[in-house]
Amino acid sequence: MYELDRTFDHNVKVLDIEAVEQVLPQDIDNKTIVVVSTIANLRVKNTSGRLIYAYRECFEPHFSSSFSL
Repeated sequence: MYELDRTFDHNVKVLDIEAVEQVLPQDIDNKTIVVVSTIANLRVKNTSGRLIYAYRECFEPHFSSSFSL
């Protein structure tokens, strides 16, 4: 972790998947964000019960100015 943080000029934010909503809009522009989870959270056929695949309205402001269509 320390080497990763040093490589990215101390601008790394590491979060557990359950704390992912702590990512702020300015983090998207200014930090390298690492979200930690288990492979079991990704390897499922029925994704309806997995929050990792869920749409999260709270992230809309994070990306609204990032992309222009």
